[in-house]
Amino acid sequence: MNLFFKKGAMFGLDARIALAIFGALSVISGAALYSAIKESKYVSFYTQTQELAKAIEQYYLDHQEMLPSFGGTVIDIRYLIENRDSSKNWNGPYIGCERGSTTDTYGYLYCNGLSNASLSTYIRPYTKDGSTLTACTSDDCFIWIFYHVANTLKPDYQALFDYIDERYDGGDGETSGNIQMSNVSSMYILIKVMPNK
Repeated sequence: MNLFFKKGAMFGLDARIALAIFGALSVISGAALYSAIKESKYVSFYTQTQELAKAIEQYYLDHQEMLPSFGGTVIDIRYLIENRDSSKNWNGPYIGCERGSTTDTYGYLYCNGLSNASLSTYIRPYTKDGSTLTACTSDDCFIWIFYHVANTLKPDYQALFDYIDERYDGGDGETSGNIQMSNVSSMYILIKVMPNK
């Protein structure tokens, strides 16, 4: 009888050890899964940015000119989803987005989960280094996709910026390269996509 109780005690100990190991593995695999999901969102953000760049390029190919702009400083992104001047060359919508506002004179979009009321998408011409807004009359001008991030989302988008800057732009920081960030009064993520044509 004593032998039976000893075996039972050992089985209980083995079960507890196995449960502890299983619990530790669950925590590790859960953390890995969470990290993979977060990484996939970052990659999706960058991929959808490239889709928006392709839409801009397709508009240019159809019309042989860049999207219209407001005073040369902010491109009217709404032309990607609306044939605003009844052009016979318009083959849109070029991207699955909604117009951000009917009253916003600068034109922004909410695109396929890429942006929403907390993350507005603009297109602007900047000089080559992205530091100065310009009418782009020189050879240094490029089209930048410009994300305005709500204050409540700053920590999440700081992490996103750090990831895409490291993965796609060599980790050269907030003010260099093709992926930049401004975080003075508001947070903006800027991604250079093509020369201004």
